[in-house]
Amino acid sequence: GDVTKEVIINYIGMLSMVTIRQFCDVVDEAIEQWDCTANTKTRVKRFRDYSKLFVSTDNVLANARRELICPIILTYPEHPIPVPCCGRIYECVELFKHLDIQTNELGPNELGPTCPTCKSLLTKSVCVANHTALKNLISLLKPNE
Repeated sequence: GDVTKEVIINYIGMLSMVTIRQFCDVVDEAIEQWDCTANTKTRVKRFRDYSKLFVSTDNVLANARRELICPIILTYPEHPIPVPCCGRIYECVELFKHLDIQTNELGPNELGPTCPTCKSLLTKSVCVANHTALKNLISLLKPNE
């Protein structure tokens, strides 16, 4: 649409002159001064914001590792199982123990066991226990001990 060949060439030229880190530091006010359409400016801002995810890979990696830790056992799960409600990852056996304990302690007005993190209703039947790809991802991201 509004992204002309000239704008793209100028944009690529700008990227070749500055590092991605410098590009990520470009503020909205500077982008607003560019001679291009509002839609192009919005796209550049989105690309800049997306690029920030890759500038500080240490933070991204630390956040990814933190998300893979089971909140019940506070370590990386050997048999990971994500829950569909909030996407958190648990050690399969520990999550099932939690659900069993909650099921046994249900009061007459309670609907069922809940997720330990987001408190949404959760049953074993919605938890798929075989996640080879997730297990491989954890083994790749898990820091060496």
